[in-house]
Amino acid sequence: MTAKIYEEKSKATGKTSLILIRTIDGVRIKTSLKLQFKTNPSTFEEREEKKEKMIIARKIANEETKRMLNGEYMLQEDYRITEDFIAYAVNFINQHAVKDKRKYWGVLNRLKTFFGKDKIPAFEMTEIAMQRFAKSLENELKGESAHNYFSKLKQIIDAATEELLFRNNPTRRIRVKQYSYIVKEVLTTEEIRRLYDTFCGNDNVRRAFLFALTTGLRWVDIKQLLWKNIQSKSVSIIQSKTQSRVTIPLNNDALCLLGEKGNSESLIFKLPSHTGALKIIRNWTRDAGIEKHITFHCARHSYGTEMIAQGIDISIASKLLGHTNISTSQRYVRISDSLKQQAIQKLPSFTF
Repeated sequence: MTAKIYEEKSKATGKTSLILIRTIDGVRIKTSLKLQFKTNPSTFEEREEKKEKMIIARKIANEETKRMLNGEYMLQEDYRITEDFIAYAVNFINQHAVKDKRKYWGVLNRLKTFFGKDKIPAFEMTEIAMQRFAKSLENELKGESAHNYFSKLKQIIDAATEELLFRNNPTRRIRVKQYSYIVKEVLTTEEIRRLYDTFCGNDNVRRAFLFALTTGLRWVDIKQLLWKNIQSKSVSIIQSKTQSRVTIPLNNDALCLLGEKGNSESLIFKLPSHTGALKIIRNWTRDAGIEKHITFHCARHSYGTEMIAQGIDISIASKLLGHTNISTSQRYVRISDSLKQQAIQKLPSFTF
């Protein structure tokens, strides 16, 4: 059993990629370390980069060699470490009544991208590989997403370890940072009134954004909203993000914003790209004298925060927002409390 580093040079890019080659019971396994440097470094910085990445690669190879010598890769009959982990994970998701299935599929897709293939033998998912994967999630995702994704993967690996796909759980000692929820900008009642009174360069974007403020619908759902989704005085859709149905009553403002009724299969709002809509919203909010970084999603946050501020029960707010987990709705309680605190701080002081 050996673990060595192979330098794979590309004439097309002029770069060298470092590959880990492991030989286990005569089986040769090739794994990209995702470490690259210029094949012919010409500057001090480039030479230092090559040196640092070679040190990292050799350290990984030494650790892998130690693990093999400790018997962690012995292909004993009792263990199933040569089996495809992805196939096991797909079966786990389909067989168990797991919540937030999109997060399970999401982390599996990221895992396949990280390894660069659709089939991953369990023995390739070492602790070192999982540490690097966890780090990539932290670098690529914002807020709580990295922690949430990795926790789903750990659930599958815990079960897989019990069923002998792993000799030792490779994620047991790994922790992904869980950031407290980042408070996004929300609009006050006065600022929303200003938007109603301010000209917007695109009436469809204007109506769609104000409609989001009264319904909490996401951009992706409003962009594809059809007239058949409007039933009497409510809107009913299957949410793109969660694939769960949500039905929201429409007040008079929302009904007016719909405009003239079209046929059942036609779009209610004919919108530009998301980027195009953001530019229009930023110009509109600036003209309204709103000095905040407002995105389309801020309308949903404003809707959720206002419900909590008006004393609407969290369970009802959760249903209207279409959340699959009430803990997600708790963030609006925190935002509302934060805004109350900010308001108190703005009151004049009479202490001399």
